[in-house]
Amino acid sequence: MKILILFFLIFTNSYSQDFTGKWKIISLEDKTIYVNKLTDSIYIKDSNSKTTIKELKEMSEQFIYPTTFIFGENGDFESYNPLEGISKGNFVVDRKKNTLTIIEANGKRNEAIFLFNNGILFLQPIKEKGETKIGFRKE
Repeated sequence: MKILILFFLIFTNSYSQDFTGKWKIISLEDKTIYVNKLTDSIYIKDSNSKTTIKELKEMSEQFIYPTTFIFGENGDFESYNPLEGISKGNFVVDRKKNTLTIIEANGKRNEAIFLFNNGILFLQPIKEKGETKIGFRKE
């Protein structure tokens, strides 16, 4: 029994079924904007911004909302966004630190703090120092 528990703990720290599947961005917040597809909310935080709500909505529909992350059961990762195309690699989940690390095929590492809330996966890229929060919904 102890071996089974140990195996479970090791397994859940490498990758997780919570993540497996295809996820699409539904919200993005940083220090300048907030967009949320589910609530149809758009907010420009920078009062000096020349971007209009209409322009931000169009940009969100073209570049933010089409972005997808696919987490495989065996730790494989694939992402797509209209600006960069397809990226492949692997992912690792550390439940003790609540971090998700994505290692792209070219060796680039991206680490984010994760939180699940009402079926939404929120990622906060560590390099952004808490200024960016991205919400994903499983398809």
